[in-house]
Amino acid sequence: MNSKTMRKGTVNWSELPYEVLVTIASRVTCIDDFVVFGAVCKSWGTAATKENFDFSSPQVPLLMLAADEGNDYREFYSISKKESFTEFFSQKLKGEFVFHRSDDFVQ
Repeated sequence: MNSKTMRKGTVNWSELPYEVLVTIASRVTCIDDFVVFGAVCKSWGTAATKENFDFSSPQVPLLMLAADEGNDYREFYSISKKESFTEFFSQKLKGEFVFHRSDDFVQ
């Protein structure tokens, strides 16, 4: 919906000035929320850059729940979101300390 077809009195959030978007992006402290912020629309994505995220802000870790022997999938629980999800867990990572990102496993 472009600004010409919007109802009077409504705001087209995709047309916020870049400086405002950068200010908002720099105040998002949770990496998951920052990724979602950048996915809202193209203009918001331009402000969701690594330069605008404080990687030193504390992040709540995911908990990896125990699984049955031979099961290549693990359930992860997000304390902050109070939800769990299942991911494939490579056999080569067994016994290692693992960090999980939404798109990959990092050893």
